[in-house]
Amino acid sequence: MSDLSLDQVRTLLAVVDEQSFDAAAAVLHVTPSAVSQRIKALEHRTGRVLRLRTKPIRLTSSGQVLVRFARSLAQLEQDALSELGLGSSARTMTIAVNADSLARTTSRTASCAP
Repeated sequence: MSDLSLDQVRTLLAVVDEQSFDAAAAVLHVTPSAVSQRIKALEHRTGRVLRLRTKPIRLTSSGQVLVRFARSLAQLEQDALSELGLGSSARTMTIAVNADSLARTTSRTASCAP
């Protein structure tokens, strides 16, 4: 075995993180068929079964090695982009607001309209 395809390794990571080929395809902006083909090609390349066909998705020990590699690679990429000032400064934050607060805000906004 020589070089690993980074697209294939990232695809395996997306499948694990998203827990389905369809969701991984959406994240990667490819078709579910492309995800399946990449995983099969990676298994062929390594000569090993990487995941068990179960729900939820479970990795073999070989799959776990490649997912660790993919996570390390993703972190190195993020660190390099950050040091170069190319990392995204935008962050997503999820907040919870109760319905009463939303209703008060909406009614205040509506009553302030001209």
